[in-house]
Amino acid sequence: MATSATALLEQGFALLEAGDSLRASEVFRVALCAAPELVSAHLGLGVALQKQRQPDAAVEAFTQVLALEPDHWGAHFNLGQLARIRGDLETAERHYRAALAMRPRHVPSLANLGLMLLRLERTVDAIALLERALAIDPALPDVRRRLGLALCSAGQLSRSLPYLEQAVAESGDDGYLVNGYALVLLAAGQPDAAIATLRGALLRTPDSPELHSNLLMLLHFSASYSADAIFAEHVRWAQQHVAHLPLEAPTTDTSDPERALRVGLVTPHVVTGPVPNVLLPLLEHRDPQRLNFIFYANSSRADAITARLRAAVDEWRPIETLDDDLFAAQVRADRIDIMIDLAGHSGGNRLLAFARRLAPRQLSWLDYFDTTGVPAIDYILTDDISSPEGTQRHFTERPFALPTRLCFLPPQEAPDVSPAPVLRNGYLTFGSFNRWAKTAEPVRALWARLLTAIPDARLLIKAREFEDDDIRTAALARFASHGIAAHRLELRPPSAYAEMLRQYADVDLALDTFPHNGGATTLDSLWMGVPVVTLLGKTMIGRQTAAMLHACGHSDLVAQAEDAFIAIGQRWHADTAGLSALRARLRDHVAASPLTDAPRFARTFETALRHIWRDYCASRTA
Repeated sequence: MATSATALLEQGFALLEAGDSLRASEVFRVALCAAPELVSAHLGLGVALQKQRQPDAAVEAFTQVLALEPDHWGAHFNLGQLARIRGDLETAERHYRAALAMRPRHVPSLANLGLMLLRLERTVDAIALLERALAIDPALPDVRRRLGLALCSAGQLSRSLPYLEQAVAESGDDGYLVNGYALVLLAAGQPDAAIATLRGALLRTPDSPELHSNLLMLLHFSASYSADAIFAEHVRWAQQHVAHLPLEAPTTDTSDPERALRVGLVTPHVVTGPVPNVLLPLLEHRDPQRLNFIFYANSSRADAITARLRAAVDEWRPIETLDDDLFAAQVRADRIDIMIDLAGHSGGNRLLAFARRLAPRQLSWLDYFDTTGVPAIDYILTDDISSPEGTQRHFTERPFALPTRLCFLPPQEAPDVSPAPVLRNGYLTFGSFNRWAKTAEPVRALWARLLTAIPDARLLIKAREFEDDDIRTAALARFASHGIAAHRLELRPPSAYAEMLRQYADVDLALDTFPHNGGATTLDSLWMGVPVVTLLGKTMIGRQTAAMLHACGHSDLVAQAEDAFIAIGQRWHADTAGLSALRARLRDHVAASPLTDAPRFARTFETALRHIWRDYCASRTA
């Protein structure tokens, strides 16, 4: 057996390369007995112990390397790896950065530190590191995938596209990746390309309910699909993903149809946003002697609004970590009478659990403006404008019309309504604060017709996608193709919510998007005194602004056809004094309408649930 330290080192590393980490560690220990300060022996021992899954002993060996040679990049890298694995990300970052200070082109250090910073939501730093790694070694598919998604989440959509496109070509079965790529295409104003991407992915992975749900969501952004086609795709979703699931038969006490009802609410949306903004008026004004609410939160996120939601319900159940069996067991233990899905096909939904029937009666409401397609969901709560007579055939659920589908909390941070900007500018400014993803070619074409009909008018578009310079440039080019010069357009990036509300001071008349209308954006605009012109659609999501305008007494802003849409804009252009007067009154109109009358909405909601429950009890005794 070799006895010199050098020979022992050679033998130990040869054993490591051969995959015999146990014998290698023994040899390195013998070498260290002969030469305790032999740095390479400590390093080799640490590597061998890593491979044997002895992390604490490996840390001790690598630490000894640094005691002997503080700038040893390999020891820093390996200590970074071990710290990352055990979740000590601060220590991991320190060691990775020390390794990179000595070897700035070390790809594993760049990639691992970049991926780790993504977990810490330090997206800007992560992107820089991952780009450096790929510049040195382009053959890193996982890094390319993660970089594309990181750029997407950072709003750098154009930069993300080539990375995601190549990553999808390399790994088209990765649903999360394909969805990210589709969302970038959507954000760039290409809904049909996004839909085609998801359809292609579903051909390869047809059993993915998540991908299929994402497809259903995207169909609402395209003018290429009729209400019949969208309904048929929802039915296909149910046939593909839930038809085989066993159907439960939950029981409950039906002897007294007037007793207090236990109502479950299921949503992943538990922080500040549109869903709590509509839920809170109901929860805080319901009669607790008549309705008990049990909240099933499919998210661990929390903020001040989460605390307010928790205080407004009778019981709070975190379910994000529960599979469908455990979730169903919890619902049975809670003795729920009526279960309400608040998510539909949006991310974080629990439709697969609803498909097995969690409660005697199940409803869909609030954050999905279409059928779920799930046979076990009995009703969808809507209103007569969103779902008029003749549209029932587009729902697997039974539509139940409320006087208004929702009631909302006006924003506390809203400034006073400002004077109409036309008074200071001398020209009319149209505006849209909706996502650019909703502004597909038919929308742009109609808006361009309106600007052509009113040659001195301007258009202000504020969208989160306009963080990306390339998307702004492409937007200008698309309007230019319709003859609209760049000086007539102002494209603003996103801002904090309070600042966004203040910027309504620069808009005279808001233009709604279609076929996917604004929702919370429409309510914000109306509250800030800015009337919204909408084109009445054929689907529930394409009629939600019309429903809001009817509720506050301004159905005259609803156009039945494109020519009527332009005529409404021309009418207000010719009557700026009337537009200014309407602006001054509009917030009061909304405040006096059912859209903000929380006690009234809570009563009508309770009446609806009571009607549904009485019908169920009657059916059980018939």
